[in-house]
Amino acid sequence: DLVITDNAKLENVDGFQNLSSVGGDGLEVIEASLRSSSSENGTFRLETNPELVSVNFASLSYVSGDMILYDNDKLGNLDGFISLETVGGDLSVNNNNSLIDVDGFRNVKEIGGNLEMIGNEVLSMCAGIFVLVQMARPGVMDQLLEGNGDGCTVEEVIQNGPIEIPAMPKIYVFLLAGILSVVALIGAFYIGE
Repeated sequence: DLVITDNAKLENVDGFQNLSSVGGDGLEVIEASLRSSSSENGTFRLETNPELVSVNFASLSYVSGDMILYDNDKLGNLDGFISLETVGGDLSVNNNNSLIDVDGFRNVKEIGGNLEMIGNEVLSMCAGIFVLVQMARPGVMDQLLEGNGDGCTVEEVIQNGPIEIPAMPKIYVFLLAGILSVVALIGAFYIGE
């Protein structure tokens, strides 16, 4: 398990950027103390951290059990979970009062349980869960999206579609007769000499 809970002054969780999976044994951060823990289900819990603003689990790709993000009052986005692909159990994101978007979940392609996002009052950008909403099947994977801001009902997520990631411009460098020329192609945009 990985459990980070009840830390009244914790502002960021940036030291886990190389963590790649959460399985049966893991780490607990409770009241700002670190200790090892043991469990069979590999649950990831990030809850009741009222000052938590950011997280960095950039290499985390797999959680074998449930993933629960609950009651983190100042957490504004989930960008620190950009590599997450699989959650073996439920994915629950509830009562995070400053959460604006869930774009950090855009690479999650599979959850073994249910999808639940409830009571995130300012959550208005939910394109990051488009794939999960599309693949939901009653009785197999239920989804519950309610009490969030405008744009985060099941119907709105499907209507708005997935996240569009802009392509990086192609840059060409030419050396002609001692004159350096740089050309950047962005549609019809041209930079050069």
